[in-house]
Amino acid sequence: MLIVDLLLSRSNLLDNFIEIAIFMVTYHCPMLSV
Repeated sequence: MLIVDLLLSRSNLLDNFIEIAIFMVTYHCPMLSV
């Protein structure tokens, strides 16, 4: 159970990091978001 929670929190953290990275890229490079 603990390992599953750890993996879930890990993947959730990764998803958040990816979303932030995409947001930063589209924010600094508006042309990419078009």
